[in-house]
Order: sequence, then C-alpha cells, then structure tokens
Amino acid sequence: MNKILIISVDFFPKIGGISLMTHHLANGFCQNGWEVSVLAPADALIPADYSALYSLVVDRESNPKRRANLEGLRERRRIFDFLCSLGEFDHVLLLHPFYYGPAALDYARSIQATISCYFHGFELKSQLLHRDKLVQRVLGKFSPIKTLRQSTLCLAKSVDYVFTNSSETAEIVRPVRSSNVVITGCGLDVETYREKLMEPKVSSLKSGIVEQGMTLGFVGRIVESKNLEFLIDLLRHLPSYKLLVVGDGPKKKELQKRAKVSGVGDRITWAGRVSEDGKWEAIDKMDLLCLPSRKLNKGQVEGFGIVMLEATLRGIPVAVSHEGGMRDFILEKNGIYLDINNKKNSADKIQSFFQDGGEVLRTVSRAQKLLGESLTYDKIAEGLIELLQSSQLDAEEDKVVA
Repeated sequence: MNKILIISVDFFPKIGGISLMTHHLANGFCQNGWEVSVLAPADALIPADYSALYSLVVDRESNPKRRANLEGLRERRRIFDFLCSLGEFDHVLLLHPFYYGPAALDYARSIQATISCYFHGFELKSQLLHRDKLVQRVLGKFSPIKTLRQSTLCLAKSVDYVFTNSSETAEIVRPVRSSNVVITGCGLDVETYREKLMEPKVSSLKSGIVEQGMTLGFVGRIVESKNLEFLIDLLRHLPSYKLLVVGDGPKKKELQKRAKVSGVGDRITWAGRVSEDGKWEAIDKMDLLCLPSRKLNKGQVEGFGIVMLEATLRGIPVAVSHEGGMRDFILEKNGIYLDINNKKNSADKIQSFFQDGGEVLRTVSRAQKLLGESLTYDKIAEGLIELLQSSQLDAEEDKVVA
C-alpha cells in the first residue's frame, strides 16, 4: 500500500478553503486505497461532525510565526527532526508552501520520497511582488538564512510537482518554473455531492420565458477583489431583478450606502454570515449565482470559487468574470461570462440567457456532468495517484488532471 504524508499549516478547527481541502483530499486518497497521515499544527483537531479516514498527526511544538530568517532556520531543523520521527512515506504533499515547506523538502530528499506542493495563487503572487532588502538578498544567497520570499520561491523551484487549483494560478507559477505544473482544480467531497445533488432549477421558467422577480446571488467575503459593487450597479440595468448577498466583510457598509444612493437598495437582501445549512438554503433561493471577481494590483485574485460548484450541485446556473480560476469551469458552455467592464452588455447577456429555458437546463446539466466526472475529491485524488505513480510529467507543458 502506498503511503502519503499530507502537510498543512491550515487545518481544523479552523474552517476555511485550505483546511477543508486538506481534509477532503486526504479522505479522497484513502478512498483510492492509500494510507494517509495528515500533519497539522498544535491546535489541530477533527470536529465531531467530520469523518476522517486518515490518521491525524499533531505537531504540538509548532509556531507558524517562526517561518523566516534566523527563527525560520531553527524551526526548519526542529520540523525536520519531527518529520524523521514519523518514519518514511512514498510521497509528501504540502497543501501550503509556508512554514512546513523547507523542512518537508529536506525530509523528502532524505528519504528519497517525491514531494509536491499546492500553490493557491495569492501567496505566490504576493511574494513575487514583494522585494527583499539588499542585505536580505545577499544573506539569502550566501547563507541558509532565508526570507519568506526566498523560501517560497526556492520551494516552488525545487519540489517534484507544483499543483495548482486553476489555470490562473498556473500562470502565476510559470515565471518561477515551467515544467511539472499540474492543474487539479478544487472540488467537493463525494458525500456532499451525493447528498446535495438536485435537478437543474426550473421554478423561474415558464414555457421558456422568464417570470418576473429573478434573483441574482452572491456568496463570499465582501472585499474589494470580489467586486460586489459590479452586481449592485448591474441591477440598474435589470429593473425586475433582485440580489441576495450572503457574507460579510469590510466593504459591506460602503456598498450598502452605494446601493441606497443608486436606488436599488430595496431590491437587495443582505443575509450576512450564515451557517452551513443557511448557505445551502440561500443558494436554493437564487436563480443565478454571480461571481464578478477582479484582479488587484497587490496580487489578490480568485483562485477557484468553491461556491460555484455548490450552486451547480443545487441546479443553479453560474455567471463569472474572465478573471480568476472560475473560468476553467465555465469554458465548455457551463455558465455565463460577465464582462465586468461593461454592465449593459452583462445585463443583456443574462436576460438573453434566461429567455431560453431549454438552454438554461442544458447549461446546468453540462456543468453538473463536469462536476460529477472530475471535481469531487475522490476523483481529484484518483488523478493525482495516477500522476504520482507514472514515470514523469511532460516537461514542456502543464498537464490538466481534472
């Protein structure tokens, strides 16, 4: 039986994109017959309502703040010794490059195991944009003491494979390394897929003609990169449409004021932060999930919107911008592209889409087919296993697993 050590600095009880991905991907490897151990920081635990097929190893002495410079070097040695105490594995998979990365690379090389690392977009982009001081650059070149930027770029160049969640992230990786970059996508756990799958929504369609009162939906943090203001302004071109906003964030009050001034405030419902069950209930109230994200100069970018898959699972069509990883899912006519620089064009596109009830159903059906065939974590793990057991990747171009 093949053994894999999955390492993540983000893990339960923190519920977030990487912690959930770590858990579900680890279970996915187990479902494909691998023996899996997950290494996580000191406060890690598996909540009672999550079922784990893997073994959890808790690093009780971890301190993720010690990840660079002299402290980082000392921590690298400590982590290496701790990893060696765990025995040997066939493969080491980092779900995040920071903190555990350098020591994990040393460990994998010492036991002659292959090692791969996920990059999720923003962390690499932020380090590429950052500039170390001259003394840091000199010190990093001639000594083992590295800045976070130096450690991250070194890891990206040195691991056997870099995994990314989207083509958007792969493009960010490309200036650092051009080979053995694998686009896996993100996914849903197979249990959620089986429990939540619904037929495409038809409640708002009548003989192929849309009824009044269609609801656009948004789920996510209300921050600049999510570009929620686009949807608020879009309502001015869609006078019969409503908007349901699920989530909270620093721009919420500013955007509520914008909606009121624009005269569309009475057509927007601000649901705020909701429970997991509340999220699914909100998605079911939507006729179209909209994710109009945009890139920021500081490096923030939407890697891959999981809620896009969740809406698809519930039979809700999806509209996304051309920016960020969501475009990978929409490529084969699985949804609508929003032109975030032209609200009128986007409004016309949405109205035209809903005028053909048959096309709405076909669009959602295509999206659900793609989701079921390649974007559950057991299928993603299956693709990675095939890759890891093969002799090598094509060194010239990215290979898409999903």
